[in-house]
Amino acid sequence: TDMPIDEFVTDTSEIPFYNYRHVLLVDESFCTLPNIHVGGIEYQNGTLYVADSRKGQQAIIEFDMANDLYSVPSSMESLLGYRYVLRASSSFHTPIKPSFFSYDIDNHRFIVGTYAKCGNDAIHSHQDSSDCFNQPKNNLLWLIRM
Repeated sequence: TDMPIDEFVTDTSEIPFYNYRHVLLVDESFCTLPNIHVGGIEYQNGTLYVADSRKGQQAIIEFDMANDLYSVPSSMESLLGYRYVLRASSSFHTPIKPSFFSYDIDNHRFIVGTYAKCGNDAIHSHQDSSDCFNQPKNNLLWLIRM
């Protein structure tokens, strides 16, 4: 039987078996997202939200899982090694760089945060100190998506 992915089921015998698949994320024009750095992924009500923290982007990209997931035609072996493509349906700008984010289901808001590098080493290691936590470029905001 077909069941919504977000429906809670207690009887595991009713859950259909799905193979794990890699999916290529593309923009509205089916172009790849070059050099994307995903700052987080959130799934809510059939929409996959992906934080795009590329320089100059500062956006959360929306992917409609029900209407914009495509399988690569069998006449093609694959598309860049992928058998499935998920096309972006829209995006919205965030006032800060989304280094990470989540969804506050109780208040119906996104929680978006920016983390600024702290330390002087070449590999950008994280240092847990009050000096790092209080960096002026570290931000946190709650964002309502209409």
